Amino acid sequence: SRTMAAQLCATLGIEDSPDVETVELLCQCGQEHLFEQWKPAPEDMEDKAAFFARVRAIESSYPGGLRVYVARARKLLRDSHDGRTTLDGWLPSLPRVKPTTLTPINEEFCRLEHLGLEEAMHMAVVIPAGGLGERLGFSGVKLALPVDVSSGATVLQVYAGYVLATQQILTERYGRQVRIPLAMMTSADTDGGIRALLTANNYYGLAKAQVVLLQQQKVPALADNSAKFAQEAGSPYSLLTKPHGHGDVHALLCSSGVAAKWLRDGRKWIFFCQDSSTNYMSTFLAALGASKERELALNFVTTPRRAKMALGVLATMVHADDARVAPLVPIEYNMLEPLLKSTRRGGAIGNADENDASGFSPFPGNTNAIVVQLSTYVKTLEATGGMVPEFVNPKYTDETRSTFKSPTRLECMMQDYAWLLSEDHAVGYTQVPLDFGYFPCKNGLKEAAMLSQKGLPSYSAASAEMAVYGAHASALRRLGAKLDAPNERSFHGVSVPLGPAIVLTPSFAPCMSILKSKITTPSAVHISGRSTLIVAGRRVVIDALLLDGALEIYVCERASLHIKSLQVNNDGWQFDELTESVLHSAQCPELLRMRGYTLRKRQQRLINIETPGAYEVVDGVLAKVSAVAAPLPGASVRADSGPIGGALEGSLPPPQCATWVSSSLTLAPTESLSVPLVLPTPSEVIIEVHPKQRGLYMALLPERGEPLLSWRHVLFDAPPCEVVVPGTGVYRLVLENRSVWSVSFSAKVEHLPNQMHEEKLRREGLHKMLESRRSELELLRKQDSELAASEAQLTQRLWEVQETRRRQAAMVTLMQKELSDISSQLAGGSVATDGDHGKQNGDTDEVEDGSATS
Repeated sequence: SRTMAAQLCATLGIEDSPDVETVELLCQCGQEHLFEQWKPAPEDMEDKAAFFARVRAIESSYPGGLRVYVARARKLLRDSHDGRTTLDGWLPSLPRVKPTTLTPINEEFCRLEHLGLEEAMHMAVVIPAGGLGERLGFSGVKLALPVDVSSGATVLQVYAGYVLATQQILTERYGRQVRIPLAMMTSADTDGGIRALLTANNYYGLAKAQVVLLQQQKVPALADNSAKFAQEAGSPYSLLTKPHGHGDVHALLCSSGVAAKWLRDGRKWIFFCQDSSTNYMSTFLAALGASKERELALNFVTTPRRAKMALGVLATMVHADDARVAPLVPIEYNMLEPLLKSTRRGGAIGNADENDASGFSPFPGNTNAIVVQLSTYVKTLEATGGMVPEFVNPKYTDETRSTFKSPTRLECMMQDYAWLLSEDHAVGYTQVPLDFGYFPCKNGLKEAAMLSQKGLPSYSAASAEMAVYGAHASALRRLGAKLDAPNERSFHGVSVPLGPAIVLTPSFAPCMSILKSKITTPSAVHISGRSTLIVAGRRVVIDALLLDGALEIYVCERASLHIKSLQVNNDGWQFDELTESVLHSAQCPELLRMRGYTLRKRQQRLINIETPGAYEVVDGVLAKVSAVAAPLPGASVRADSGPIGGALEGSLPPPQCATWVSSSLTLAPTESLSVPLVLPTPSEVIIEVHPKQRGLYMALLPERGEPLLSWRHVLFDAPPCEVVVPGTGVYRLVLENRSVWSVSFSAKVEHLPNQMHEEKLRREGLHKMLESRRSELELLRKQDSELAASEAQLTQRLWEVQETRRRQAAMVTLMQKELSDISSQLAGGSVATDGDHGKQNGDTDEVEDGSATS
């Protein structure tokens, strides 16, 4: 191939060009035929350069490059030619994992929704949006499709509305601006349209920085079973490419580093959803809560499915050869019955796609809304490059399976990420009721009518719109409101259930537990089957409503509306089928032609509040009752009740503790200095500012709301200032010189979490107590030493005293004896001399000198 490439380069006159490597690459992939019609140099050099640039772009975007693409294509095409599929050898069975079954709006549902709301703080949302609406007869991107003709809101507007509403709830709860990243995978066909849609609508209130667009590249189309690349007709320098499928979203999140960055930023979950079914958002928080509670690496959102529906299923798959187990993986609806027949096992699931006694298929229907655990997801992407299993689906001209009707390509699907997980990963699914399930907008009117005649879901613009009305009406019914049941209606052969047209916008009802707090007396809400109700506004509460007609309610952000009692009767709005002439007219708007009907707005009651304040409707009369809006229903923290920090952004989480110090700063007259404080947790901020000559003014300011530290004048001997910041986010310490002289100063700013500050204070108190106890102990020891010395002295003195007393006692004893002797002698009447001691019996001793003594 290298020799062939060299010859081609010589013929084309590009021997010294960087394109030589590209030619070699194509030759190694067996694509020499691409150059057969090329003209020699110097002709068409610009076209040739564009061709090579296109090939290099595909080479760099496809994981592993074109060599890998061609090798996989040849294997898959060979298997397809031989009648084999990627699922050969795999045996399906009912899911072995136990589902989480949601029942809006019961206590368990609300519990999971609250848990999901807490986790939404760490969530990102991803929408594959590479498709156009041409299959529907719509010339724009599918995200620009109106979800319903009543409100006119586009698909992207609704998605952005739920993200924005969830952010606002979390911002109020955590005291800082919370931003949930929203990533969209675009294609060459949709990138410009989506960017224009975002720009024209100011990103629907989202910050531009939180929206990420990742453009996928197409892959070469394959002309035959040898995987030769197809060329566009009429140009030898063109390469025919086709979409690779929405499974590319994983490779893009990997190669762009977006998923890894989210993980570094502290994100824990990604919610994936398709680009045309907004009913996902009614239950996504509860599904997220189920993922958290069960610590699932992957959680599918499913819905009951009837047999033969064009809706994929989930199953547990076991390989017949080596007993490998795929715990929970998606199977496309057109593959289910062939797989069941290949098992030939019968039993509970049978050998065909059939309903069981419940009237539904025993296999759960896959809505393609999935929640993934980000840590596991990033590890899996690093190991696989984000490549999910691919497949090929050529359409052959005859039974020899040798020639294609048209070029094919390799494809991949977002939900097949499940095949990358092992048995060790926790996987599961969350089942939602049918009225909150999967209602995509993907079939044109003609195809939808054919499906409808067969009794199958039409998956059309009409059915998707009625599903939105039905989901909102179902939420109100589940609360206890009384709404008429829908009636079957047909528009140009497409049967749909037409009942009350209810639109509860994300600002009014971002989740069902919040909706529950806003309909205070559900039994007092009655809505007829021909009615239309649109409610938009965060601070709207409805006590009692009797509606037979059309009612529109729009309340601005700084206003509140309490409908205490309101009865509306008017001609309302009416869905009318388009006549054949109008339907096929060039002047018929696309959004009506794809539906087969128009909405005639005859009469309505409009409540549109654009001025801040609190408003009430009593007996149908609107009145302003206060200049300040009422608090949000059920909200523990109001958005305007305290300071809100700026959004935390960056590639790494901010440190919990930090110190900024400068010993030599100078502010010129009227100059100011702003020191950002990035607080990931509620913190204690310690500020020390010491001007050397004159004073400064300082304040601690949030992004919005009242200052945490109001402006104050600081002099050279000012003590440290401690400020408790109850929220998180980005705040600013501002220092201003309001004098006419320059001021030099030193400054130190430190912050640490409140808990750490409390612990620091506790430890400082303990240290002070320890030092105090040590001083007291030293004093006691000194006193004890002095007492010991005194005791020694006293002991010595006591011995002396005791010794003196012993001598005295001995002397007393001797004296007492002598006294006793004397007393005895006196008692005898005479005193004997020494010479008379031996005489007894009254003998009288005589003295030599003849005298007597006594």
